[in-house]
Amino acid sequence: MYDSVNFYLEEDQFTLESEKFFDGKKTNKIDGRYDSETIFIKGIRENMINNKKYYPSVNLTYKTIGNKIIGKKKVRRLELQTSIPKTCYGTNKFETSSIVDQNLFLKRTNEYLKMAKVSIDVKRLENNSVLTGLAFPKSIILPAYFGTAEQVIKKIAPFDYKPRSKFRFREYGDEWEGIYIKLFNPTRGFGAYCKYSEILNKGYTLIEEEIKRQVLEGRQAKNEIRFELTSQKKQSLDAILSRFIPEKKKNFTLHDIFMHKDISQKLLLEQFDEVFNSINITLITLSEMKENKLDYLLRSKILNFKNRAEMFYLVNMTTKIGLRQTLRQTKQELSSSTFDRLKRELKEVIDELGELGEITPDLIGFLRSELVRFEPIKPVAQKISCQLLLNDI
Repeated sequence: MYDSVNFYLEEDQFTLESEKFFDGKKTNKIDGRYDSETIFIKGIRENMINNKKYYPSVNLTYKTIGNKIIGKKKVRRLELQTSIPKTCYGTNKFETSSIVDQNLFLKRTNEYLKMAKVSIDVKRLENNSVLTGLAFPKSIILPAYFGTAEQVIKKIAPFDYKPRSKFRFREYGDEWEGIYIKLFNPTRGFGAYCKYSEILNKGYTLIEEEIKRQVLEGRQAKNEIRFELTSQKKQSLDAILSRFIPEKKKNFTLHDIFMHKDISQKLLLEQFDEVFNSINITLITLSEMKENKLDYLLRSKILNFKNRAEMFYLVNMTTKIGLRQTLRQTKQELSSSTFDRLKRELKEVIDELGELGEITPDLIGFLRSELVRFEPIKPVAQKISCQLLLNDI
């Protein structure tokens, strides 16, 4: 189950009849020299979007390699940035999972390229495309008692700490409104957002226009929250995929990820457990309690005074400055061994506390159970009219 994917093909792996459909141009200037030139499909893409159809981003990049001694030459590379579910369904509200989806994606991608006079065998597209970026997503339909996706994201927004990551929370009040959280570093990001808000703001295909109508008319609740891990750099993506496909170390292809469908689930559960761990859940949950209730709970459940004092201090700091600053500040003030010992002690204290009976642990438990279940969201009934045929333009 994947969404946005970036990949390229070397020039001996495709045939280009004419460059006339590559009618956009940009040049990268490095160290005062024109290092690479990119032409891209502009007119066809704009025409497809105007007709409420999906079309990927397709570039033809020319790069100069070599030097004065061995000689310089220009090589070209075909680069695509595309969405697997949007190619199949016209929207990434739905999720791909089967061999039927994979074959449909390859077939339609091939058709997109043919529109620009680019020819490539479907098998070569699958087996020779080198991945440079990939999104690992999962959407979850929320039961009514947890509220909307926006309300849930606000509820989990205090979980703003992940080692070696920055945190971003944005609640935007544009025409359609929306909200998202993200923990990120220079190579990858993990976060959650309201899927219907994103469609309201950015959707343009026929099926997305229908989804907008349903939401705006109140026939569809904004109850789909989407968790997503993204990797934008090839080196980082290679490192991720090599953990699950150990027989390769680099240059992974569409075929590789199609053959290993469980990578998204494993990665998302790994990231989820790192952010929503037992210590973070307990500190956030207790920080939301009134002080007298918190004092009574800690006194009645934790007999050791030192452990009780440590927990009370950390909860109090979480209430004042948030989880991220509390854990970062504590880690800075303690040695690594002392901080690790504190975490072990806190886990023992958490066991003493037992079930807290609050909404936050219940919500986190539900979200995790859905990631474990990992059931793909599919359209109830596919309507042919929702995604116009390519040759209808």
